Amino acid sequence: MTMLKNVLAITHCYPKDNKDSSGIWLKRAFERINVLVIGKWDMFSLRRIMELRKGKGLLIACWVIPAGILAYLSGRPYIMYCLGLDCFWAKRHKTIAWLFRPILDRSVKMTFSSRHLMETMNAAYGDRFLSKSQVIHLPVSNKEFYPNEDPVNR
Repeated sequence: MTMLKNVLAITHCYPKDNKDSSGIWLKRAFERINVLVIGKWDMFSLRRIMELRKGKGLLIACWVIPAGILAYLSGRPYIMYCLGLDCFWAKRHKTIAWLFRPILDRSVKMTFSSRHLMETMNAAYGDRFLSKSQVIHLPVSNKEFYPNEDPVNR
């Protein structure tokens, strides 16, 4: 399997090594589509931030904070993947919703791990983001990203 060209995922919830189990479900999802990941152990290093600013291609930011902030600051196009807490914070706290808004505005697409989360986030913004929202259940399958291809024989 080859890497998806110019696609980089940013997440704070990703195992550092085989002994680390945090975010193992996310690791498996990204391995299935073969995406390069910047994880918690180096997402705030100056070198990584400079690479993001200079890079080209699409980013996948998992959670608005902290990954969405880095994607926003990179100036690159990104998909905002909202997985839970960020949706509930935006709905319950107007100040947080206000802080999230420019990050969500700049995203090219917003994906959610459930319909409930998509509806929760969109309720916080009066359906402002509904047209670019999509539910993608985890674990992610190749079919989600390659709908016209047979993922087994890809």
